Amino acid sequence: MKFPSALVAAVLVVACAHQDAAEKATVQRLYVLNCGEAVVPDVSRWSPGVDVGVSREFGDNCYLIRHAKGWMLWDSGYPDSLAATPEGVVSPATGARAKLPKTLVAQLAEIGVKPADVTYLAFSHSHGDHVGNANLFTGATLYIQPDGLSFRFPRGTPTEAARAGQAPLATAARSA
Repeated sequence: MKFPSALVAAVLVVACAHQDAAEKATVQRLYVLNCGEAVVPDVSRWSPGVDVGVSREFGDNCYLIRHAKGWMLWDSGYPDSLAATPEGVVSPATGARAKLPKTLVAQLAEIGVKPADVTYLAFSHSHGDHVGNANLFTGATLYIQPDGLSFRFPRGTPTEAARAGQAPLATAARSA
């Protein structure tokens, strides 16, 4: 079956036009930020019976994404206040030592971004090493799994929780 060349040309023009629009909506740049480090003395808590007593070092990255629609931050790491304790803080529950060599705000400033510039904030999950700086981004649209939101705010949305006197997301995450 032969297609008329005008039809083929029209399909190509439409496809190219669609591609241009898609290219405009893609990621323009990705920054990997150091949002903390932790040394865990016994990783068997995540795999009972395996690696008992084995210590491991973990990196806690955040990702700043420059997109045509604005800045998006994926996770916000440990709270910036942790950087004031260079030797880190040891968890009484796990013995893990958490450190933050440089604040998230300082890393953003090096790129020329202020917390108020971040349009979108997304959390992989609601552990304190991922949501520790959430309150820096109050103007951003929050993307979080429903279970993560209900875990942190069992009485409703963050706004409803604040009205009820419940701790903000970052405070609640640090106390978990």
